[in-house]
Amino acid sequence: MAKKAQALIVAITHNLLLRYEQTPETEHGVTNAAEDQRRAQRTETMARRCAGAGQRLSALVLQARRATQRSVKFVRWLRQSIRDRATVALAVPRLVALYATL
Repeated sequence: MAKKAQALIVAITHNLLLRYEQTPETEHGVTNAAEDQRRAQRTETMARRCAGAGQRLSALVLQARRATQRSVKFVRWLRQSIRDRATVALAVPRLVALYATL
């Protein structure tokens, strides 16, 4: 029973983080271009390794990685915003500034 409860909490947390990560992008146009570029480079490297081994990179691997990867910057920003009880007007500019740094 405890493992089932833990799995449910993990699933709920993941879904909430995904929703909160999409909100700044869709409602305020905030994107993490640097992280997107790093992910694209990692994916390209994996694809080259697979091609070198005579295999294709599975689309399932790509989708699973995208669904499970959360930016550390985003998680820290969210944690700080919740802790500070920041309004959207204050939190979004913080996220923009955070994404502007490498």
